[in-house]
Amino acid sequence: LCKKALGAADYICIGENFHTVFVDGVPRLTLNDLNVLRRLITFIDCMYEAHVKLILQLETQTRDIFEVQLDNAHQDEAFSFDRTRSRLDEMGSKEYLKKRWIGRNKDIAIGQTEEMKHDLEFLVEEEDGIQSEKGHKKGRH
Repeated sequence: LCKKALGAADYICIGENFHTVFVDGVPRLTLNDLNVLRRLITFIDCMYEAHVKLILQLETQTRDIFEVQLDNAHQDEAFSFDRTRSRLDEMGSKEYLKKRWIGRNKDIAIGQTEEMKHDLEFLVEEEDGIQSEKGHKKGRH
């Protein structure tokens, strides 16, 4: 989800269409993973803003997903991820989990085009491993 060239618009579309999102296999990130880290921060921000119930299967503890020395040139990412850690903690709270999802019904979403719905379905199916090399849907047997 965050290793692909996706952006806020893609993540917003997910948040508008799914009240609960499961993400499997979130690795520990290093300075070599800055683009993935930035996308993860954006993804979590979008899920937070839509009040999505986010379930992450992490390879490490939340506090250890990304660490960098604050005297390093990448202080912005360190501070941004500290905010993300805080959001993840809040997203696991009873108060957050009681919040109403503010996504939209995908059939009546304002400004949502058929192309966006198709792109979202393609992304979900691709993650499930049912896309062919040419992007055509394979039937389930």
